[in-house]
Amino acid sequence: MKLSVVVAAALLCSAFALDLVKSSDGSGVLAFPIQRTTSRSVQHDLDNIAALKKRRLRRHLDKRTVTLSLDNPKSHLLYWANITIGTPAQSLALQIDTGSSDIWVEVAQSELCSQSDDPCEGNTYDNTTSSSYKYSNSDFVIQYGDGSYAIGDYATETLAIGNATVTGQTFAMGLNTTSSQGVMGIGYAANEAYAVYYEHDSYPNLVETMKDQGLINTLSYSLYLNDLDAETGEIIFGGVDSAKYTGQLTSLPIDTIPGVAASTFTVSLTGMSLLTPGSSSASAVSSSTFPIPVLLDSGSSYMALPTVILQSLASSLGATYSRQLGTYIFKNCDLQNEDGSVVFSFGTKNVSVPYNEFIVNPTDTDGNVLTYTNGQEVCQIGIIASDDPTTYILGDTFLRSAYVVYDLENNEISIAQTDFNSTDSNVLAITSGTNGVPGATPVSSITRITSVATGIATRVGTNAAGTITPTDGSSDSSSAIGFASLAPSSVFLGVFFAFVLGTLTL
Repeated sequence: MKLSVVVAAALLCSAFALDLVKSSDGSGVLAFPIQRTTSRSVQHDLDNIAALKKRRLRRHLDKRTVTLSLDNPKSHLLYWANITIGTPAQSLALQIDTGSSDIWVEVAQSELCSQSDDPCEGNTYDNTTSSSYKYSNSDFVIQYGDGSYAIGDYATETLAIGNATVTGQTFAMGLNTTSSQGVMGIGYAANEAYAVYYEHDSYPNLVETMKDQGLINTLSYSLYLNDLDAETGEIIFGGVDSAKYTGQLTSLPIDTIPGVAASTFTVSLTGMSLLTPGSSSASAVSSSTFPIPVLLDSGSSYMALPTVILQSLASSLGATYSRQLGTYIFKNCDLQNEDGSVVFSFGTKNVSVPYNEFIVNPTDTDGNVLTYTNGQEVCQIGIIASDDPTTYILGDTFLRSAYVVYDLENNEISIAQTDFNSTDSNVLAITSGTNGVPGATPVSSITRITSVATGIATRVGTNAAGTITPTDGSSDSSSAIGFASLAPSSVFLGVFFAFVLGTLTL
């Protein structure tokens, strides 16, 4: 396949800071907390690398794993993985992304990172000082939906994530890139850029190498992002934490093209409904588009769903369209504090996203919440419109409310309602074979998408800076919304922004 079908799917490019520790009892579980951090630019520059390296030890209650807790500033957008690479070890922070499958790192000699303002902030790798570096080839190429790309060399290296060491891991060096941060892709090996672009055989990516080297039992991991205000979450390779969700963990089949191996974490979203404050039952979102294929992607800050669905939700919630942000905003944030929720249905399995997780505050390039000129904060729906079935995404505005297990061996997603801010822990290893996810039962009924096209990379988004100034005091789509200052912007899904003398032109 060509480069345009490489799937990374990362709206606003989120990633998680993590540390990894092998279980002391050999149970094949690797557990570590994850940390959100704020982007400082549209290229998502690292904010305070030194702070990302602070750690303290915290043991799971069952003593089977050791979790390294990270102390970092409160933030909004980005999630990073703290690793070391090479011999001697070099510290790096990488975005962690379930929507792509390659690890690639920034290098100091690249044109971007060698600029005088150091957009990569020293978060770079130097292969010339590492005795474990081994060159493979110069075939690394990946491009995302916003036009950003990375080109460079494939090589192998020693990686340390927490106190677990992976040797001979294939990764790439971004010698020519427009993105100022590296990525840790943990998707299917079939979705590696090398396999998709050149139609070569895939190589063992990080999850496969972990299993091959005995660090985990199965090709699987679970993700717990916690709520919007939390600074840490958790990802566990080879296991689940049953104390981090409520209700039943339900397994959904991953949708694939008939006769083609699974390559993305795409499942069928069969419906949505709105549970308004004070209501005892949810009202269905009227749309003939269901079921639709959706990618469960940790590398996406927002969701991307069909326009008709977004319009229906916005009408029910009283939101109006803003061309500047490419989505629907509210005149005030009062609804954010109401007790309603948006319900996502996967056959008979439902996951509820509370209003205060679904309605979010857009930020500028420094992580500051956008405000109107009167100082009032701006609130928006956590969805961006997309009418391309290959780019329907359930990103972090959904995933924070869901506990998700990615089972690459059985091509299943197990999902449950997250238990926000749980301080308990009960980590269980995922076993080999079918039905290996502890406590998970198959969904009783679901209408599946049986023909799923491979999606293009959709790492897209924008970070505007300044204050929104509606000319008529509203957020009507006909209003001109001016900004005090603007930073370079990426492209929302199909929405292009025009910049004229420091003002977003409607």
